[in-house]
Amino acid sequence: MKLVCSRIACIAALLFSLAFAASAKPPTLSSANTPPIPAEVQQGRTYVANLTYIQSEGDAPTTLKMVLETPGGEVIVPAAIPSGDATAGIPVTWSYTPANSGTYHYHFEAVSSTGGSVRFPATVNNDFEFVSSNPITKWIIFLVGTAIALIFLPFVVYVGARAANKRGDPAAASRVALLVGVLASYALFFYLFFANYGPLMMVLGGIVALAILIVLFTRK
Repeated sequence: MKLVCSRIACIAALLFSLAFAASAKPPTLSSANTPPIPAEVQQGRTYVANLTYIQSEGDAPTTLKMVLETPGGEVIVPAAIPSGDATAGIPVTWSYTPANSGTYHYHFEAVSSTGGSVRFPATVNNDFEFVSSNPITKWIIFLVGTAIALIFLPFVVYVGARAANKRGDPAAASRVALLVGVLASYALFFYLFFANYGPLMMVLGGIVALAILIVLFTRK
């Protein structure tokens, strides 16, 4: 009889805990920056994601993690459990350093002390993502592209213009090709490095390109 009563009590306690967990209001995670990590990052550099944990009844978080699908497999990054008033919002910080080049997908998960859970973003097919690239690879691409634009292209145009018209001015044609090459080099620089170095570096690159054009077209 005691065994039966004990089992009934255990089942009742289990049902009560399940009902309590089901009635617990889930917390929320939000970020002032969307996405929390920039869409393009550098391999080997550390990035920080700042989110806010809120639970309307003041339940503190017990689990906070960032789940990433990386080129090398799944990675879970836990966050330190912070203290504070969950009703007002508790700041949570994750730090991550991408080790490989490629595309990363990630989301955040939190569980409260009463069992309420949240996923951010909420839907599986709407995970955040960023692309990690090696800056050395970018510089190699830029240098090769610039060499083609500023040396190979004017040379080909010069040779082609001289072969097509013996009485023409192949130097003028190659100068136009050089103009195109300068503009193409700046466009490539902008495309490769804007996300890494920002507007100031782009302005400096534009000044350099403009200076080259001034020298090019004021030279007799």
